[in-house]
Amino acid sequence: MKSQGRALGVIVVAACLASLGGAGPVRSLETWLTPLLLPLDRAVVRFGPAADPEPLALLREPAKAAWEGWCRAVLGETASSAPGRESLLVPVVARREAEHEIDLAVPPAAVHEGAIVTHRGALLGVVSGLSEAGDVATVALLGHHAARPVAAEWELGEPGHGVQFLLAPGGRGDDGWSLKVEARSSSALPPPEQLVHTRDVRALGDMLPAGLLVGRMRGGSTEAPGGGNWYDAADTLRVLPLLDGTTLAVVTVEVEPGASLPLRRGEARLYGSCRPGEAARLAAGSSRGLKCGDWVCQAGLFVGIVETVTPWSSVLDVRPPATPLLVVAPDGSAMATGQARGRWPAGWEPQRGDLVATGHLGAGGLVVGMVGELDDEGFEIERLAPDPRLPVTVVGP
Repeated sequence: MKSQGRALGVIVVAACLASLGGAGPVRSLETWLTPLLLPLDRAVVRFGPAADPEPLALLREPAKAAWEGWCRAVLGETASSAPGRESLLVPVVARREAEHEIDLAVPPAAVHEGAIVTHRGALLGVVSGLSEAGDVATVALLGHHAARPVAAEWELGEPGHGVQFLLAPGGRGDDGWSLKVEARSSSALPPPEQLVHTRDVRALGDMLPAGLLVGRMRGGSTEAPGGGNWYDAADTLRVLPLLDGTTLAVVTVEVEPGASLPLRRGEARLYGSCRPGEAARLAAGSSRGLKCGDWVCQAGLFVGIVETVTPWSSVLDVRPPATPLLVVAPDGSAMATGQARGRWPAGWEPQRGDLVATGHLGAGGLVVGMVGELDDEGFEIERLAPDPRLPVTVVGP
């Protein structure tokens, strides 16, 4: 009997150490048991200190304005590829980098195969498949073998006068996914890093809108000493897409007029006594409709993203989302960027104390925190903590 007790004690201690170390299976088991601890958790939270609401109150409106401005920029003024279609902002819900595909949550039965997908006036790809319910669209990104050919051009100084060609899927190379340049209207080679746009070929029955950014030319010419260009006619011209769709959180897709994306929205409670760090627990789970990938916020504050769900509770990843991340200066100007210096635009640098915001289509602009220490690697984020006494909002497609 004593040996059994000692063995049980060893198991309990080992489980506790594994939990503190963040072992996945143990932490997952805890989420099944946490509903039993909710009454005790509520009692502990009642006697704990409340979060100061003033910093959040000051930052909430600037975060909302920055998010709305960013959404307008993402939507742009893209023309539709067929009469009776319009562009709609939708979230990216899955990314498959190896296959060069993304999945979008879309209004059921409102999207057609071949619909174009864009971001800030740049072409990302086309819808190559739909779920049985029509509420998830798979996008073949530019360069993917299933992506359609694209009629494009690079201009010779004035609009409407340029070298025209077709872009075919080029697959993946050492510098990423690319498109092959075929059927050029001129043997002239472009200057290095020449921007490429879609061209108007409606007369040929292709309704792809003209003027969408596609990418930059590679090959054919490079800078030579003295400021000239060195041309290599044997080098295969390629176009590298301007944006990598697998790094984006929100894109636009063509839909039927008036279509809107249905979003789930509900309330839940945080476990205020859980271990601080990169995760938190939520007293709600799949029995209340929560899914992995749902966003959790509180009165305009970003709390986390659901990463593990059981019937009665969930675990949140409370790290700042990689995208969209907006750094807002005191004058209200916002920059979409990342924490690492390698993702900062040339000539730009955040200032300590700048607002760091993000957003979700179902929640609007959200406060993440403020820019903290800057070093050679990038900047830290000084987070604002949620108030465990108050409910949180869960949103998702």
